[in-house]
Amino acid sequence: MAPVAEFAKLNLRNVPEFAALTLPPSNATAQRAVAAAYAMADAATEHAQTLIDSGLPATFADDLRTAAAAVNDSLAGRSKHLGRRAGATAGIGDEEKRGRALLKVLNALIMARIGNSAQLIAEWTMAKAMRRKPGPAAGSVASDVTPIQPWVITVTPQATPASTATPVPPPMAEAA
Repeated sequence: MAPVAEFAKLNLRNVPEFAALTLPPSNATAQRAVAAAYAMADAATEHAQTLIDSGLPATFADDLRTAAAAVNDSLAGRSKHLGRRAGATAGIGDEEKRGRALLKVLNALIMARIGNSAQLIAEWTMAKAMRRKPGPAAGSVASDVTPIQPWVITVTPQATPASTATPVPPPMAEAA
């Protein structure tokens, strides 16, 4: 699009289709850029010979339409993928609910058979626990949490009580 816009700026400033021959704003959505590319190709076709004489290839309009179609197909594929992902996430939620309901039924049956055995109750409690994936939840923002540092414990021996003996002073140097 940029080469067509630059050549149009130099050679086609006074034509009625000039607005269509300019670039869309840099913050334009992808859909708007695709629409602008198709409009640019259509407007440039009317002035094709002038643009070809300025140095653009003879197939520039078709090339521009092909590129716009490729971007449009990519956008459609992205939308389709996002829809499938949302459906899969909802399906997982439904299956989890169904699994939890079945686990409640299974729990009632097993607890009736276990009786009062503390060991079997503890084992069943651990077995039926539904663990979540480790790490932050999808879509959450990681926080700046300082990792836990291990405690360092130093043991120093207790001082023994002073004995009742009288301390002996250090020897004195003899005078010479």
